[in-house]
Amino acid sequence: MPTLELPADSALPKWPRVGPVAILDLEYTAWEGSVARSWSEPWEWREIVQIGALTVDAPRFTPRDELEILVKPQRNPSLSDYFQKLTGITQADVDAEGVTFVAALEKLVSFLAAVEIVMFNGYDGRILRENCAFNGVAFPLAAERMFDFRSLLASTLSLPLQALVSSRLPKLAGIEVNGCAHSGLHDCRAIAASLGHWRASGVL
Repeated sequence: MPTLELPADSALPKWPRVGPVAILDLEYTAWEGSVARSWSEPWEWREIVQIGALTVDAPRFTPRDELEILVKPQRNPSLSDYFQKLTGITQADVDAEGVTFVAALEKLVSFLAAVEIVMFNGYDGRILRENCAFNGVAFPLAAERMFDFRSLLASTLSLPLQALVSSRLPKLAGIEVNGCAHSGLHDCRAIAASLGHWRASGVL
């Protein structure tokens, strides 16, 4: 199967309180039923189509700078209708604005240069490493900088892991974040706004 059995990313041990921090969210190729199948069909490569990243000030998770890149998948260059409806990312968008994965990775690494912690909700770090392997490039980010915060958030909020979908965090926080759910930068903003609300209310 095209997915790789890579090690899990480290769990975020505690919520950061100082310095700039980055939030990462990836959108990658999917088809109707691929989640339930765990991308197990021989053609179901989890190729990154969009990279979203947001740097924030840790004390309040206040946004500082943002990055969004479209990536042209190579093994399945035609996006499924399911993916396009889910993310709002169209084939025309990717055809017109997409870059190679290597070019996108270089931009991401440059964007993240000033932060020590890169955090994400779930498998994004693993998917990024998987795509490096697909493309035959070394993973350029130190493992000790990459953290999955989902288990910490589940513990903090006393909620099950499956309830913590990034685009739904604002609803859990009782706030609104405009934009298209399941797109990279929107979900980064949703995470930042929700964490900022919970920090301000004393939950984090």
